[in-house]
Amino acid sequence: MLWNLYQSLNLTNKINPPNEMSILENVGFLKYNYKGNQYNMFIPFDKNYEIEMNDYKVELTREGKQINITHQAGIPYLFTAKMLGGDNICITNEYNDKIHNYGNENPPYYGIEVM
Repeated sequence: MLWNLYQSLNLTNKINPPNEMSILENVGFLKYNYKGNQYNMFIPFDKNYEIEMNDYKVELTREGKQINITHQAGIPYLFTAKMLGGDNICITNEYNDKIHNYGNENPPYYGIEVM
């Protein structure tokens, strides 16, 4: 998800793609390199939401374009559209056809509005 955003913002020449992703119980763990330094990122993971979120398509509207920012099911969306320089985040549940728009001020978290 973030890699798609990096590519759309033309930041790919400034970071390396993720090297390794692991899910350990209720935490996602990502190792990556930035400017020659290795970093670790820890993100929440809830297996209870993994199956429900598997059918999500998540898009950021930025400068009139839809950018696919869908990421690993079970990991919440902790950011707002505004934080990503966008106007709206839309989640479509492709299983039940429910759609919800989060505007630019509200993070979707687990997208329970479309479950």
